Amino acid sequence: MDCLDRTNVVQSVFARNIAHKQLSKMNILGKPKGGTFERFPDKFEEIFREAWTNNANIISLLYSGTPALKTDFTRTGKRTKKGEIDDGVNSLKRFYINQFADGYN
Repeated sequence: MDCLDRTNVVQSVFARNIAHKQLSKMNILGKPKGGTFERFPDKFEEIFREAWTNNANIISLLYSGTPALKTDFTRTGKRTKKGEIDDGVNSLKRFYINQFADGYN
């Protein structure tokens, strides 16, 4: 996982914390009892995770030419074998792009 992917993970933690505070102040949700990583109600949690997965993929495509790594975890909260394979493929693509196709950029 490179700094691009770590940055998205950290940003999603900040976004979750801020969203909890804003929704609590608007009396949409109660104050979080579980801290920064507390889940939202199911439907909102799904929307939140999907938004951050899409954000990661779009930014990663712009910077590296491949989708983000670890998106199986961002989307579901779990690592999967398919996610590990996808990460391997995307890492190889990044290496190829950086070494042979677009090293200048």
